Amino acid sequence: MKRIGVLLHSLTIEYAISIITGISDFFKDKDVKLIISQVKGPNYDIGLYEYQCWTGTSYLFSEQIDGLIVISGSFSTATGTSDIESCLKQFPEKPIISLSSKLDIPKSSYLHVSTFSAYDYLIKQIKKNTKNPVFAYITSDKIKSQESTERYDSFIKALENNGFKFDENLLFHGNFTQTSAISELKTRIPKRKDLNFNVLFAANDLMAIGAKTYFEEMGVNIPKEMKIVGFDNTSHAESVIPKIATIDQFFFEQGIIAAEAILKKVNGKNIPEQIKLSAKPVLRESCGYPTTEKKKKRGNQLISNGQLSHFLSKIDTIYNLFDLSKASSTLRHLFYSMPYMMDATGIQSIALCFFDTPIILGKKDHFALPDKMSVRMYIDRQNDVAEYDTSIS
Repeated sequence: MKRIGVLLHSLTIEYAISIITGISDFFKDKDVKLIISQVKGPNYDIGLYEYQCWTGTSYLFSEQIDGLIVISGSFSTATGTSDIESCLKQFPEKPIISLSSKLDIPKSSYLHVSTFSAYDYLIKQIKKNTKNPVFAYITSDKIKSQESTERYDSFIKALENNGFKFDENLLFHGNFTQTSAISELKTRIPKRKDLNFNVLFAANDLMAIGAKTYFEEMGVNIPKEMKIVGFDNTSHAESVIPKIATIDQFFFEQGIIAAEAILKKVNGKNIPEQIKLSAKPVLRESCGYPTTEKKKKRGNQLISNGQLSHFLSKIDTIYNLFDLSKASSTLRHLFYSMPYMMDATGIQSIALCFFDTPIILGKKDHFALPDKMSVRMYIDRQNDVAEYDTSIS
């Protein structure tokens, strides 16, 4: 039996869940034991998991573990690649597959998702259906993400390939979150009259949704007056109206490829330093095109065959739903988006209960459960029921 460790920052995001599902799906009929370690980033003191520490991963580097898959992209909002490298170098050398940052560590390989062709295709399509397109871009350089830098470079190369020169004054800076996109746009474009572009690409779907929210509040019509493209093809992009055009980097497939590669590595086979995978463009309403792609299978629909089914089959569905709900800026928007979220996560019916007044707590505050809650939303997809208390917004 081979023992494979998986190191990641968080299990509560679709990106990580989908990759782990792919990994477990590949190993389900192999003589492999999978050990998953969810930790906060090194030197990172912000977030939900302060009680978890980087040193807790030491077991993954013991002699009992044959190889390691590092979902390095999951640490991108918390720390830089160099911090991950310095921590991993403290442990004995082991075969490593990184998703998707290149790590300067012996015996390591990394999966690289090529994005130029996807950007090139999307820009060509926008060029066809947009009069005088002016392009802007929201990057995630605030956190110095290697992936974000590569996406931006591919975008610039694709623009030039289509005869456009990028105006660097239209480069916006975020950190992969909706709030960072909204804050940046509010600062740089406080009024509609300041808007001087009509096409916006974002380094991920969440920032694209943040931009969509801000522009709609400003009265800008998506996609007639502004076309928006995200990146990742997450459930978030499918759950908003209009649906966000995006680039699919195949999270589930990345997990399968990484699992196959690490198994070959630990069995003594040669694996190239770089493993290549091509991203795919996804045209949708935010770009002025109807959604035509088939509904993609999500991790929670596939997990039942994997080794993680005993603890992820239900909880990852809840995680996915909470993760998706972050795309809603109001409760009213949450209600109208919920059917799409339920389709994406495989949930058939849901009742949402609310306290009569909001409760705001600090992390160290004591929580006393109120005596009363009220059902304010109820949706049953099988029986076509959708009820919402319109007194809440």
